[in-house]
Amino acid sequence: MKNIEYKDDISTLVCNSFDSTQKKELPLGVYFPKTSQELAYIVKELATAQKKFLIRAAGSGFVGGVVPGKKCYVISVEKMNKVLSVNKTTKRATVECGIVNGELNAILKKENLTFTPDPASKDFSSVGGNISNNSGGLNTRKFGVTRESVRGLKLITPNGDIILTGEMHPNNENLIIQHLAIGSEGTLYVIAEAMVSLQTIDAEAESFIITTENRIELFDIINKVLSAGVVPETFEFIEKPIIELLQKNGKLDAYPQVFHKFIALIKYSGANIKIIEDIVTAQNGKIIRFEDKKIGNAIWDIRRDISQTLYGVGKIKINEDISVPIDTLNLFFEGLEKLKEQFNIYCFGHAGDGNIHVNIMVNDEKEKKVAEKALYDLFSLVVSLKGTITGEHGVGTSKRDYFHIEHSQNEIEVMKNIKRFVDKNALLNKDKIFEI
Repeated sequence: MKNIEYKDDISTLVCNSFDSTQKKELPLGVYFPKTSQELAYIVKELATAQKKFLIRAAGSGFVGGVVPGKKCYVISVEKMNKVLSVNKTTKRATVECGIVNGELNAILKKENLTFTPDPASKDFSSVGGNISNNSGGLNTRKFGVTRESVRGLKLITPNGDIILTGEMHPNNENLIIQHLAIGSEGTLYVIAEAMVSLQTIDAEAESFIITTENRIELFDIINKVLSAGVVPETFEFIEKPIIELLQKNGKLDAYPQVFHKFIALIKYSGANIKIIEDIVTAQNGKIIRFEDKKIGNAIWDIRRDISQTLYGVGKIKINEDISVPIDTLNLFFEGLEKLKEQFNIYCFGHAGDGNIHVNIMVNDEKEKKVAEKALYDLFSLVVSLKGTITGEHGVGTSKRDYFHIEHSQNEIEVMKNIKRFVDKNALLNKDKIFEI
């Protein structure tokens, strides 16, 4: 197939050599397909030539998942960024894998529709990447993680064949393959296109804030709200040290009520706001509602700014996304106190599903190495609470050495056998999750 864009100049190689971990490995070259057919052709050519390759979209990951290995080619799908169709009746959209989540929703908004997976990185992470990592996001409690919104996939096998799954298949088949692909971090199949389900935008939803003096009260409120049958569209929490940092930077000037507090952010539409108010009051918390919806909705922009704001307290961020059962949140933070005595740690996350972003801030590589050694204690704590060491960012290479904490050797061998069966020559995204 002629005229497929290919580059191997140094600037292109560097731009495709790293992700948010700042780990780096220059690829041998970078392909830029514009269609699924071009993508399949490149995969087939590389597989036939026994060349290692990985698929890269936005490159915004936190675990080294899109960092090339040694002597590896990159297939960048950044130019496969089109919305192929939108069906308002069935509430379905078919999109190419490289479209950015936020750009998709900007297009859908014109039809009063939304793609509900809503990671904080929505303005720069791709839909294909979100599917590969089964990302969660701010809307997880009500709408689930990305998997729940995927209705069909166009996949490319590691040898270049095209497979249709779910509603993209004429007979709505291959669901087992679809579920294998989702969350496999691009190690089993290449996601070329996706059919996703949509929701009507809820214009009545109200955003408000819950504040407490301490963390125990906040998590008690969160658990009582969720056990009362209230299902917020979005339910987030932010620790007081982050609030004080945002306050110091002037980002909370419009919300002086939250100064020096632990807070939860809720977006909710329904008849049960009175139930929420009663629970908050009973637990010594305060609820802040806004007559001006614009002010209320602006709190989500502040939530999305947290990650960047943290660089004000450290040059290097070790961003670990773990998840624990929501009724163990207080136990998790009690166990985290020892680590907080050694490192600057800032936490926030998705209260609805216990997905916590644990950010360890350090200033140089020496401090980083010390902190990375302490991750074993962090992940062991998580697993002891029946949680998982990766909530939505994936394993990649950053958590590969810790994978055995959560999974037995037998479980890992089963996963390796699936990889060997699907990708017989181990060419696609080699040695991510585990070495093979």
